[in-house]
Order: sequence, then structure tokens, then C-alpha cells
Amino acid sequence: MYHRYITLLLCTAVLSSISLFADNDAVSCGKKACGEKKQAEAFTGQVLRNRVRMRLQPSLDAYVFSELKQGDVLLVTHQVDDFYACLPPRGLKGYIFRTYVLDGAVEGANVNVRLEPDTTSPVVTQLNTGDRVCGVVAPQNSKWLEIDLPDSVKFYVAKEFIGKAGPVSLYAEHGARLERVKQELCSIEIQLDQEMQKPFSQIQLTPFANRLSKVIAENSDMPEEVDQAKAITSKMQEAYLAKSLVASQECPPAPEQPEPTPEPPSLPEQKELAAVLPSLWTNQEERLIQQAIQEGTVETPEQFYANERQKAVSLTGIIKPYNSHVKNRPGDYLLIDSKSQLPIAYLYSTTVDLQEFVAKPVSLEVSTRPNNHFAFAAYFVHSVEG
Repeated sequence: MYHRYITLLLCTAVLSSISLFADNDAVSCGKKACGEKKQAEAFTGQVLRNRVRMRLQPSLDAYVFSELKQGDVLLVTHQVDDFYACLPPRGLKGYIFRTYVLDGAVEGANVNVRLEPDTTSPVVTQLNTGDRVCGVVAPQNSKWLEIDLPDSVKFYVAKEFIGKAGPVSLYAEHGARLERVKQELCSIEIQLDQEMQKPFSQIQLTPFANRLSKVIAENSDMPEEVDQAKAITSKMQEAYLAKSLVASQECPPAPEQPEPTPEPPSLPEQKELAAVLPSLWTNQEERLIQQAIQEGTVETPEQFYANERQKAVSLTGIIKPYNSHVKNRPGDYLLIDSKSQLPIAYLYSTTVDLQEFVAKPVSLEVSTRPNNHFAFAAYFVHSVEG
């Protein structure tokens, strides 16, 4: 009897020890699990590559509903495993069946909100009776309402494709700037259409070119708007060239046998021709010098150019020959913006052989010259570094 009592006490002690160790392990595991669920703070993120997939769930097997472009900006709210949870991108809409909405409120339980006005489209969230919605009839299907997605909806992007652009406040600032850029592009298009209705001699495109160049230079994080600005610039140049051709055809013909227009010289011939033929630009510079002397602002050509260089400005870009033989062209060369690859100025010089710098990145010291109502500003080149 005594031995049985001792055995019972020993068994009780062993079981208590096992229970204590088990409890300690559970606490330890719990602490470890809590550490693994640590979440990132919210921030404004920027997509680092093109064709980055946005998913409905934080899983590689989840439905991919959109692909993002490099430079797109998102508001990251937290991290789930190897994914960042993001608010819906700007402009993304949801769709709810109109039957379940009465006077701006949902009537029904677990009413699906989908990505497209179609019952086969993925469900992104559900609404219930009393939830308020503000929407318009979907243009694709009048049986559906197009609504803004609630902030409770999250989408997921693999975290290695998102870089931190700044704090949460940057997202709102970016949105406000995006709206301003869109309004600016809309304004440019409207005003440009009005400008192109004027007689050719009155058209002034330099202000529009400067505004478009500014949009391109200052908004590299808005790829769609930059592409739109480039498209407007190309359209503007094509329209101006078409009008210049029409204007040249409307000029009265010469009274007697006009000499045939020579073919544009090839690039190797241009330097030889410049050495043999009188320079158009030399004549223009001489007129400007004589005008300054008559006005009493200078006494000699040397003083004229000394004054010019004191007020000169610096430009950078790539020099390209301007081979379009149109009347009153303001230069022999174009200066191309290195980033946008779009023309920004006409160039000529009587002191520097610009042909030696063709297709090279250069820094120029220039003075303003008449652009003869062409699309871009014109400059005389004093010096080149490149």
C-alpha cells in the first residue's frame, strides 16, 4: 500500500513537470509567432519595373487583375508575408448591380462589388444593407453602377517591385500634381488648336513648346502624362510643317523662269558648301551689328559680341542638322533634349563649326535670335563644350 502511494506521487510530479514545460513552449512559440507578424508602416511606394502584377490576394496563385508600369505611385498600408497591401490605384472603379441600390444605399446582404460590370468578373468586396454608395450608370452596361472602391479594399504587389518614395502625405501631393498636369495638358491642347487656326505668319508655338518641355522634364514619375506631352509635341510639329508647306505654295510665282530648287545637300557636302557660298547667317549677323551701331549701343563688332556674351545663356542637349529647306528657317541645326529626344531650339553660328558636334551631347553658350515665327526659339552659338 505504501509503495502504491509513493508511485502515485511520482507520477503526479512527472505530469506536472511535463505540463509546465509544455506551457513554457507555448508561450515561447506565441512570442515568436507575434514577431513574425510584424507589419510595415504605411508609405508612398513607387513601382520599380514595368508589367508588375497587382493581385486580389497576397499569393502568387491569386488572380492578377492589372499590370503596373515603372513609375506608378501607390499607397502601401501594410505588409502581408512577401506582399505589400495597397489602396486601389487612382481611377480604378468597382461595379455593383443597380437592383441592389436604392436612393444611394445598398439593399441586401453580401452584395458583390466587381472589377467589371459582368457577373463573371472577380469580386473585390461585399456591401450590406445601409452601406452608402455614390455612382453613375456604367457606360459598358446600364444594369450596373460604377462606384469608387471603398478604402477597405486592398490589392497586393510583391514587395521587391515596390520602392519607398516617401511618407503617406506624398501620395496626396502626387495626386494633386497629377491633376494639375492633366489640366495643363488639356489647356495646351485647346489653346494649341486655337493657335493653329491663325494665319501662318501669326502662329507662335514657342510658348507651347516650352510648356510641353516643362511637363516632360518635371514629371518623370507620370509616364502616361509624359507620353501624352510628347504626342502633343509631335502633333504640333506636324501641323506646323503642313501649314508652312501650304503657305509656301500660296506665294506668287516668280515672273520669269525660276531656277529649280536644288536638292538638299548631303551631310558631307554641307561643310564644303559653307566654305564656298556666302553665309546667310553672316549676312544676318552683319545686319544685327549695323543696327546696334546705328542705335548707338555699340561701336564695333567686337563690342557687339562682348555685350552678347555677357547676357548669354547656357543650353544643353544634342545637336542635329536641320535639313528642312523651308523659307526663313531660323537655323541650320536643331538642339535636341537629351531626355525627351524632342527639339527645343534652332541653332546657327558664324564662329563655331557646329557640324563637328553633330550627334554629341554638348553644352552651349548662346544668344537669342529671331525665330521667324517657327516652333522653337532660335539662338546664335558663341561656344560649344562637348
